[in-house]
Amino acid sequence: MLVQSTIEQFVEGWVICRRVPNTRIHKESAFIHVQFGEHVGGRTDEIFINEAAPETLKQVEQYMNEQQKYWLTVFSEGEPLNLSQYLYRVSETLMVNKLIEPLDQITAAAGTEVKLIDDEAEALELNAYFNAAIADPRRIKDTDIEDYAVYVNGKPAGNGRISFNPAEGVACMDNIYVDAAYRGNGLGKVLCSTLLHRAQPLSKSCILASSDMGYPLYKKLGFEPICNMHVYEQAGS
Repeated sequence: MLVQSTIEQFVEGWVICRRVPNTRIHKESAFIHVQFGEHVGGRTDEIFINEAAPETLKQVEQYMNEQQKYWLTVFSEGEPLNLSQYLYRVSETLMVNKLIEPLDQITAAAGTEVKLIDDEAEALELNAYFNAAIADPRRIKDTDIEDYAVYVNGKPAGNGRISFNPAEGVACMDNIYVDAAYRGNGLGKVLCSTLLHRAQPLSKSCILASSDMGYPLYKKLGFEPICNMHVYEQAGS
């Protein structure tokens, strides 16, 4: 069985990154239920479980019977399972950086800038530019999350965010993205290094969910894999 405390720390940091008004976390004995109260990234509810045992899945189905359709994330050391009642979406890797080693100095190329998004108008402009929910303008003044954008010669080229959970001493990096036209120029490293430098004075560790594409970069930056994360969508949702 995977370490439940690490999973809970990730879920809490992940939720801080996505929190909207009325978001709730319900910790049941066998799973964690995140209830957003509005659509966030295609769902209103998500269930997180530690290994997909049949009895756990049955408990989830009974619990969610009267709820909205939901997504299911399974933390596992194995490969994705063929769950007939769910549609497979994606697999990621849960990774942790203990923030023990000194961080490399950031060396950005000329014309490259990583900037904190601290203005509602700027947040809206970036959302429109990328046609995505990059930064929530309602949360610009929140102290537990920071959104960043990468600019190359004044044009947006990528984005990322980091949340802080002082009670646990854990930061969570999230939504790291570099536009395809700018990849291969080290922008991802510059962006992630900026976030890690922000995390180190405030946190004992930094946690994230890595895509296959991002995995080599995160390894170079000191992150270590903990387990797989398999994401499913309830069939018919």
